[in-house]
Amino acid sequence: VSVQALYRVGSRNERPGLTGAAHYIEHMAFRRTERINKGDLTNQVLRWGGRWSGYTSYDQTVYNQHAPSAYLDWLIFTERQRMRHVLFDAESVELERTSVISELRQYENAPSYTMAEHRLRRAAMVAHPYGSPIMGWVSDLQTVTPSDLERFYRDYYAANNLVLTIVGRFDEAEALALVHKHFDDAPGDGRPTRLRTVEPEQSGARRIVHRGPGSASHLELLVHAPPVSDARYPALLVLDAVLAGGKAEGRAAARSGSRLNRALVATGLAYGVSSEVELPEYPGLHAIGVSAAPDADLATIEAALDRALTAATADVTDAEVAAAIRQVLSAFALRDDSNRAIADRLARFEGIGSYTLLPRIVDAVGQVSAADVRALAAELFAADRRNVGWFVPQDEPAMTMTGQGAAASQAATPAPPAEIAQRHPGTVTPPAARLDLPELPAISLTTRPNGLTVGMAPLAGVLVHVRVRVEAGALSDPSG
Repeated sequence: VSVQALYRVGSRNERPGLTGAAHYIEHMAFRRTERINKGDLTNQVLRWGGRWSGYTSYDQTVYNQHAPSAYLDWLIFTERQRMRHVLFDAESVELERTSVISELRQYENAPSYTMAEHRLRRAAMVAHPYGSPIMGWVSDLQTVTPSDLERFYRDYYAANNLVLTIVGRFDEAEALALVHKHFDDAPGDGRPTRLRTVEPEQSGARRIVHRGPGSASHLELLVHAPPVSDARYPALLVLDAVLAGGKAEGRAAARSGSRLNRALVATGLAYGVSSEVELPEYPGLHAIGVSAAPDADLATIEAALDRALTAATADVTDAEVAAAIRQVLSAFALRDDSNRAIADRLARFEGIGSYTLLPRIVDAVGQVSAADVRALAAELFAADRRNVGWFVPQDEPAMTMTGQGAAASQAATPAPPAEIAQRHPGTVTPPAARLDLPELPAISLTTRPNGLTVGMAPLAGVLVHVRVRVEAGALSDPSG
């Protein structure tokens, strides 16, 4: 069974000085709560052979747990603990600060991410918070306080902002009784998360150039695109499939033989090209990214991209659209291949507006015509609606950190626990978990006469997991 908790709060609800807070809180919600000890929020599920995950988007913060159905009580209890019972003690916040900043630095190791996410999105979205990076700005992550995070958390983590989804093998009445048991006392006083800000209509092309160390050139094109609830969203999925090959929402490399692949990769102009269809509650962005050699002529690449997009406004055929529709519908069907995937899909659509949007979009995709695709291409890719970013790699200069840069670097380093305790006296140690955990299985480990080692752990539920490990990794490779 999979249990997913989705909160209708994301980076769109942050303010200057508190960017990255939604993602930071997601990290904190996997540490410990008032009734669940450190580590048990994740380790208990793993002990049962299950899996857990979480992510933050512009619109939502999501927690997913997947385990044998016998442990449904624990899964629902855990999500109740995540609402209003996460601990924001100074030491935990400092430890997680290191993790959050490190994750941001990993993304920033790709210069194309910095250019597109931190520069171009803000150029494309001048008013709407979709223009701010989900991970936040490093200066905010370095200086945000435990009380800042806890205030944001208590403002939004409430029953009226939660979508709880249960998918898998379970008795519906029993599951509902468990939800009542754990959530009937949950507060419903969360701040509304809907936005009033409307992005002004773009009336001219916008361009940026970002230079820095890197091993490849990159061009990113962003254009304003309709939200999920818009009647044009199915046509957007089909248009993207005509250009790059069919997929559901998300980013993927353009398929071999697609229009963008033929125009940019097959010609040798670029290493690769990708596109992204977002799943936004409000009008969002459609992205096309092109990676090329460090000395590539980005003007030539942009001209080739322009020709491909202009052609899509005039010569898309019925046969192309029919093939694109088949690819999109296949992608939607293949994505829902597990309890976890279905729980995520249902919760995300319900969080945006209604889970019924999903079948309506699937039905509408099948009705998209070539004329619809050509008209949407002409609207989206008009010259005055384009936002173009170039990343131009340069040799990395030797740098000596002084002044404010050195101070910022030191501020990003978490203090030792003893120093934290001195700065934040009175840290409260949470009580031990009071929920009775099911007994863990007895694990048997045997070695057969031929040397085969077999480990077995009987668990409640109907799924059986088999994992084989062969000791023949890179350590066993010949020298060189």
